[in-house]
Amino acid sequence: MISTRDKAGNRKKPLRGCARLLCLAVLLLAGWAGQSLPAQGWSQPDAAVLTDVAEQLARYFPKVTGEVVKVEDGNIYLSLGARDHVLPGLQLTLLRSRETAPATDATPGVNRLEEAIGYVIVEHVFERYALAQLLALPGAEAQRGDKVRITSGPVVLGVLPVANTTTQPLPHGRWTTALQSALEANGRFRVVTANRILLWSLEHDAPLENGVSPDLLRQMAQSLRFTYAVVALVKDVGGEPVLDVALLSPQLQRLVASGSAFLPSP
Repeated sequence: MISTRDKAGNRKKPLRGCARLLCLAVLLLAGWAGQSLPAQGWSQPDAAVLTDVAEQLARYFPKVTGEVVKVEDGNIYLSLGARDHVLPGLQLTLLRSRETAPATDATPGVNRLEEAIGYVIVEHVFERYALAQLLALPGAEAQRGDKVRITSGPVVLGVLPVANTTTQPLPHGRWTTALQSALEANGRFRVVTANRILLWSLEHDAPLENGVSPDLLRQMAQSLRFTYAVVALVKDVGGEPVLDVALLSPQLQRLVASGSAFLPSP
Protein backbone atom coordinates (compact mmCIF):
# COMPACT_ATOMS: atom_id res chain seq x y z
CA MET A 1 0.00 0.00 0.00
CA ILE A 2 1.23 3.50 -0.84
CA SER A 3 0.60 5.96 1.98
CA THR A 4 0.86 9.74 1.89
CA ARG A 5 1.34 9.97 5.66
CA ASP A 6 4.03 8.80 8.07
CA LYS A 7 3.50 6.88 11.33
CA ALA A 8 2.91 10.12 13.24
CA GLY A 9 0.12 11.07 10.85
CA ASN A 10 2.09 13.82 9.10
CA ARG A 11 1.85 14.10 5.35
CA LYS A 12 4.89 12.75 3.57
CA LYS A 13 6.97 14.72 1.11
CA PRO A 14 7.09 13.50 -2.51
CA LEU A 15 8.88 10.17 -2.71
CA ARG A 16 12.54 10.99 -3.31
CA GLY A 17 13.10 7.29 -3.86
CA CYS A 18 11.39 7.72 -7.23
CA ALA A 19 14.05 10.18 -8.33
CA ARG A 20 16.81 7.87 -7.08
CA LEU A 21 15.28 4.93 -8.97
CA LEU A 22 15.08 7.02 -12.12
CA CYS A 23 18.68 8.19 -11.84
CA LEU A 24 19.91 4.65 -11.18
CA ALA A 25 18.19 3.39 -14.32
CA VAL A 26 19.36 6.11 -16.68
CA LEU A 27 22.95 5.90 -15.46
CA LEU A 28 23.00 2.34 -16.81
CA LEU A 29 21.76 3.20 -20.29
CA ALA A 30 24.95 4.22 -22.11
CA GLY A 31 25.29 2.18 -25.26
CA TRP A 32 21.91 0.44 -24.95
CA ALA A 33 20.85 1.23 -28.50
CA GLY A 34 22.38 -1.00 -31.09
CA GLN A 35 24.04 -3.22 -28.52
CA SER A 36 25.21 -6.49 -30.08
CA LEU A 37 23.45 -9.68 -29.09
CA PRO A 38 25.34 -11.29 -26.17
CA ALA A 39 26.64 -14.85 -26.44
CA GLN A 40 25.12 -15.54 -23.02
CA GLY A 41 22.42 -13.91 -20.93
CA TRP A 42 18.84 -13.06 -21.89
CA SER A 43 19.27 -12.88 -25.65
CA GLN A 44 15.50 -13.08 -26.20
CA PRO A 45 12.87 -11.15 -24.20
CA ASP A 46 10.49 -13.43 -22.33
CA ALA A 47 7.05 -12.54 -23.74
CA ALA A 48 5.14 -14.24 -20.92
CA VAL A 49 7.05 -12.28 -18.26
CA LEU A 50 6.47 -8.95 -20.00
CA THR A 51 2.77 -9.70 -20.53
CA ASP A 52 2.40 -10.55 -16.83
CA VAL A 53 4.10 -7.31 -15.75
CA ALA A 54 1.88 -5.27 -18.10
CA GLU A 55 -1.20 -6.89 -16.55
CA GLN A 56 0.05 -6.05 -13.05
CA LEU A 57 0.42 -2.39 -14.01
CA ALA A 58 -2.99 -2.28 -15.72
CA ARG A 59 -4.66 -3.26 -12.42
CA TYR A 60 -3.83 0.23 -11.12
CA PHE A 61 -5.91 1.84 -13.88
CA PRO A 62 -9.47 0.48 -13.70
CA LYS A 63 -11.91 2.50 -15.80
CA VAL A 64 -13.90 4.01 -12.93
CA THR A 65 -15.85 7.15 -12.09
CA GLY A 66 -17.07 7.77 -8.55
CA GLU A 67 -18.10 10.51 -6.18
CA VAL A 68 -16.95 12.04 -2.92
CA VAL A 69 -19.72 11.14 -0.49
CA LYS A 70 -18.18 12.61 2.68
CA VAL A 71 -15.11 14.46 3.93
CA GLU A 72 -14.38 13.90 7.62
CA ASP A 73 -11.23 14.24 9.78
CA GLY A 74 -9.03 14.49 6.71
CA ASN A 75 -10.48 11.32 5.18
CA ILE A 76 -12.23 11.44 1.83
CA TYR A 77 -14.96 8.82 1.47
CA LEU A 78 -15.42 7.60 -2.09
CA SER A 79 -18.37 5.75 -3.62
CA LEU A 80 -15.94 3.22 -5.12
CA GLY A 81 -14.77 0.01 -3.48
CA ALA A 82 -13.42 -3.46 -4.01
CA ARG A 83 -16.36 -4.35 -6.25
CA ASP A 84 -15.10 -1.62 -8.61
CA HIS A 85 -11.58 -3.12 -8.68
CA VAL A 86 -10.20 -0.26 -6.58
CA LEU A 87 -6.85 -0.96 -4.88
CA PRO A 88 -4.89 0.77 -2.10
CA GLY A 89 -2.46 3.22 -3.66
CA LEU A 90 -4.74 4.01 -6.58
CA GLN A 91 -4.45 7.59 -7.85
CA LEU A 92 -7.64 9.27 -9.09
CA THR A 93 -8.25 12.71 -10.54
CA LEU A 94 -10.52 14.94 -8.42
CA LEU A 95 -13.04 16.87 -10.52
CA ARG A 96 -15.58 19.57 -9.77
CA SER A 97 -18.47 20.73 -11.93
CA ARG A 98 -18.88 24.43 -12.58
CA GLU A 99 -21.46 26.36 -14.49
CA THR A 100 -20.58 28.50 -17.49
CA ALA A 101 -22.69 31.05 -19.30
CA PRO A 102 -24.03 30.09 -22.75
CA ALA A 103 -21.88 31.15 -25.69
CA THR A 104 -24.67 33.29 -27.18
CA ASP A 105 -27.93 34.79 -26.02
CA ALA A 106 -29.70 32.42 -28.40
CA THR A 107 -28.36 29.42 -26.47
CA PRO A 108 -30.75 28.61 -23.63
CA GLY A 109 -29.74 27.14 -20.27
CA VAL A 110 -26.42 26.89 -18.51
CA ASN A 111 -23.47 24.73 -19.47
CA ARG A 112 -21.76 22.55 -16.86
CA LEU A 113 -18.07 21.76 -17.20
CA GLU A 114 -15.86 19.44 -15.14
CA GLU A 115 -12.57 20.89 -13.96
CA ALA A 116 -9.66 18.87 -12.56
CA ILE A 117 -8.74 20.40 -9.21
CA GLY A 118 -6.37 17.81 -7.74
CA TYR A 119 -5.72 14.14 -7.03
CA VAL A 120 -6.67 11.66 -4.32
CA ILE A 121 -4.80 8.55 -3.23
CA VAL A 122 -6.77 5.53 -2.01
CA GLU A 123 -5.55 4.28 1.38
CA HIS A 124 -8.21 1.81 2.59
CA VAL A 125 -10.61 -0.23 0.46
CA PHE A 126 -13.89 -1.81 1.55
CA GLU A 127 -16.45 -3.67 -0.50
CA ARG A 128 -18.64 -0.65 -1.37
CA TYR A 129 -16.50 2.36 -0.50
CA ALA A 130 -12.93 3.52 -0.02
CA LEU A 131 -11.04 6.04 2.11
CA ALA A 132 -8.63 8.35 0.34
CA GLN A 133 -6.29 11.23 1.08
CA LEU A 134 -5.92 14.44 -0.88
CA LEU A 135 -2.51 15.13 -2.33
CA ALA A 136 -1.02 18.35 -1.02
CA LEU A 137 -1.65 20.60 -4.02
CA PRO A 138 -2.00 24.38 -3.62
CA GLY A 139 -5.64 25.38 -3.29
CA ALA A 140 -7.02 21.86 -3.67
CA GLU A 141 -9.82 20.85 -1.33
CA ALA A 142 -12.28 17.99 -1.67
CA GLN A 143 -16.01 18.54 -1.18
CA ARG A 144 -19.02 16.29 -1.09
CA GLY A 145 -20.34 15.83 -4.61
CA ASP A 146 -16.94 16.13 -6.31
CA LYS A 147 -16.21 13.44 -8.87
CA VAL A 148 -13.19 11.13 -8.94
CA ARG A 149 -12.07 9.35 -12.08
CA ILE A 150 -9.48 7.25 -13.83
CA THR A 151 -9.73 7.88 -17.54
CA SER A 152 -11.43 5.28 -19.69
CA GLY A 153 -9.12 6.27 -22.53
CA PRO A 154 -5.58 4.98 -23.04
CA VAL A 155 -3.12 5.76 -20.24
CA VAL A 156 -0.10 7.34 -21.92
CA LEU A 157 3.30 6.02 -20.78
CA GLY A 158 6.79 7.27 -21.59
CA VAL A 159 9.10 4.24 -21.60
CA LEU A 160 12.75 4.61 -20.66
CA PRO A 161 15.19 1.94 -21.87
CA VAL A 162 15.35 -1.21 -19.75
CA ALA A 163 18.40 -1.14 -17.47
CA ASN A 164 20.38 -4.05 -16.05
CA THR A 165 22.32 -4.35 -12.78
CA THR A 166 23.03 -8.08 -12.98
CA THR A 167 26.27 -9.68 -14.17
CA GLN A 168 24.42 -11.29 -17.09
CA PRO A 169 24.47 -9.39 -20.40
CA LEU A 170 21.16 -8.11 -21.65
CA PRO A 171 20.33 -6.55 -25.05
CA HIS A 172 18.67 -3.38 -23.73
CA GLY A 173 17.23 -2.27 -27.05
CA ARG A 174 15.51 -5.59 -27.76
CA TRP A 175 14.07 -5.82 -24.25
CA THR A 176 12.88 -2.22 -24.33
CA THR A 177 11.09 -2.78 -27.64
CA ALA A 178 9.49 -5.96 -26.28
CA LEU A 179 8.33 -4.17 -23.11
CA GLN A 180 6.77 -1.40 -25.20
CA SER A 181 4.97 -4.00 -27.33
CA ALA A 182 3.64 -5.81 -24.24
CA LEU A 183 2.29 -2.56 -22.78
CA GLU A 184 0.59 -1.62 -26.05
CA ALA A 185 -0.82 -5.14 -26.49
CA ASN A 186 -2.41 -4.97 -23.03
CA GLY A 187 -4.91 -2.49 -24.46
CA ARG A 188 -4.89 -0.14 -21.47
CA PHE A 189 -1.80 1.83 -22.43
CA ARG A 190 -0.45 3.97 -25.23
CA VAL A 191 3.33 4.22 -25.39
CA VAL A 192 5.72 7.06 -26.10
CA THR A 193 8.76 5.03 -27.12
CA ALA A 194 12.24 5.11 -25.63
CA ASN A 195 13.61 6.25 -29.00
CA ARG A 196 11.42 9.38 -28.88
CA ILE A 197 12.54 10.06 -25.31
CA LEU A 198 16.21 9.61 -26.20
CA LEU A 199 15.82 11.89 -29.24
CA TRP A 200 14.09 14.55 -27.12
CA SER A 201 16.85 14.39 -24.51
CA LEU A 202 19.55 14.86 -27.14
CA GLU A 203 17.68 17.72 -28.81
CA HIS A 204 17.50 19.46 -25.43
CA ASP A 205 21.16 18.75 -24.63
CA ALA A 206 20.19 16.51 -21.72
CA PRO A 207 21.54 13.00 -22.47
CA LEU A 208 19.93 10.42 -20.23
CA GLU A 209 23.22 8.92 -19.08
CA ASN A 210 23.78 12.18 -17.17
CA GLY A 211 20.70 11.50 -15.04
CA VAL A 212 17.20 12.96 -15.09
CA SER A 213 16.09 15.53 -12.55
CA PRO A 214 12.42 15.75 -11.51
CA ASP A 215 12.13 19.08 -13.33
CA LEU A 216 13.62 17.64 -16.53
CA LEU A 217 11.30 14.64 -16.37
CA ARG A 218 8.32 16.97 -15.93
CA GLN A 219 9.38 19.02 -18.97
CA MET A 220 9.87 15.84 -20.98
CA ALA A 221 6.41 14.53 -20.04
CA GLN A 222 4.75 17.84 -20.95
CA SER A 223 6.55 18.07 -24.28
CA LEU A 224 6.01 14.44 -25.33
CA ARG A 225 2.54 14.29 -23.75
CA PHE A 226 2.87 11.26 -21.52
CA THR A 227 1.33 10.98 -18.05
CA TYR A 228 3.63 8.43 -16.42
CA ALA A 229 7.26 7.44 -16.88
CA VAL A 230 8.14 3.74 -17.07
CA VAL A 231 11.40 2.75 -15.36
CA ALA A 232 12.34 -0.92 -15.84
CA LEU A 233 15.28 -2.64 -14.19
CA VAL A 234 16.64 -6.20 -14.26
CA LYS A 235 18.26 -6.93 -10.89
CA ASP A 236 19.26 -9.74 -8.54
CA VAL A 237 16.94 -10.54 -5.62
CA GLY A 238 18.22 -13.28 -3.36
CA GLY A 239 20.40 -14.55 -6.18
CA GLU A 240 17.48 -14.73 -8.61
CA PRO A 241 17.03 -12.38 -11.60
CA VAL A 242 13.94 -10.16 -11.36
CA LEU A 243 12.40 -7.65 -13.74
CA ASP A 244 11.11 -4.67 -11.74
CA VAL A 245 8.96 -2.04 -13.51
CA ALA A 246 7.82 1.20 -11.85
CA LEU A 247 5.42 3.89 -13.08
CA LEU A 248 6.34 7.37 -11.84
CA SER A 249 4.24 10.51 -12.00
CA PRO A 250 6.43 13.34 -13.35
CA GLN A 251 3.90 15.94 -12.22
CA LEU A 252 3.42 14.66 -8.67
CA GLN A 253 6.88 13.09 -8.24
CA ARG A 254 5.53 9.88 -6.75
CA LEU A 255 5.46 6.17 -7.39
CA VAL A 256 2.06 5.33 -8.89
CA ALA A 257 2.28 1.61 -9.67
CA SER A 258 4.80 -1.19 -9.91
CA GLY A 259 5.05 -4.71 -11.26
CA SER A 260 7.70 -7.42 -11.04
CA ALA A 261 8.39 -10.96 -12.11
CA PHE A 262 11.16 -13.53 -11.79
CA LEU A 263 13.06 -14.17 -15.00
CA PRO A 264 13.98 -17.62 -16.21
CA SER A 265 17.67 -18.36 -15.81
CA PRO A 266 19.64 -17.43 -18.93
